[in-house]
Amino acid sequence: MSVKIENILKRAKPKKVIIIGETTKPRHEDGAIYWPIVWVETNRENVFMGICCFTRKICKVRELISALIVRDTIIEKEKCEEGSRCLNFKCQYNKTTPNSYFERKKPLTEKQKQRFYSRCEDLAKQDVEPILAYLEETKD
Repeated sequence: MSVKIENILKRAKPKKVIIIGETTKPRHEDGAIYWPIVWVETNRENVFMGICCFTRKICKVRELISALIVRDTIIEKEKCEEGSRCLNFKCQYNKTTPNSYFERKKPLTEKQKQRFYSRCEDLAKQDVEPILAYLEETKD
């Protein structure tokens, strides 16, 4: 099935798809599994969504520098290296709290926590499958 990039862009509303690495498939090395993170530029300047290829859901919202540095997430011995900084609360490896995500020492207020969880729920509803299908068709 051919997926047209124009349709993907209309649905996801990214400016462009940035592929860090060449695949959506995991790499196995020394007992660990390296799952790629695919980055998609949003309509907001310098804001990118990271899609975890393990869960096929948005796991991060960061700036360009993170998109260039964070290429994958490593799952080893039932732990994920990004487990305390992940926005996908339905992932079995997620251990994120609002404070761990923002790397804050001072606790967030209840209002800030509610806003954080609400935004994460919105991200979880985003359909990223067309983007991953396109990448798999063209790269894998």
